[in-house]
Amino acid sequence: MSDNNFNNNTKLDDLRMRLEGLDVGTKKLNELIQERNSDVRYFMDLLYALDFVDFSRKLYFEEGDCSFYDYISDNMYRYKQEKIHSKAVRLINKKRDS
Repeated sequence: MSDNNFNNNTKLDDLRMRLEGLDVGTKKLNELIQERNSDVRYFMDLLYALDFVDFSRKLYFEEGDCSFYDYISDNMYRYKQEKIHSKAVRLINKKRDS
């Protein structure tokens, strides 16, 4: 084997090792990006939930003094206590059981 071929093979092996190192780094970077995107989705969901709660506190039934927030809170409490009386909670149970 000539010196030129030996140098080319050595360079090729060196490049392969560098490429493998880049692949490992790329995989780790992709994992971090996916984790970050998951965190962003989680916090966007939290912000939406906070906006929803705030809006539901301001929104009242047309002919009543009860806000949607109060109505939902009451039904959540009943649902957790298994004292289910409202139509909304019965619909939740029906959908869950089917």
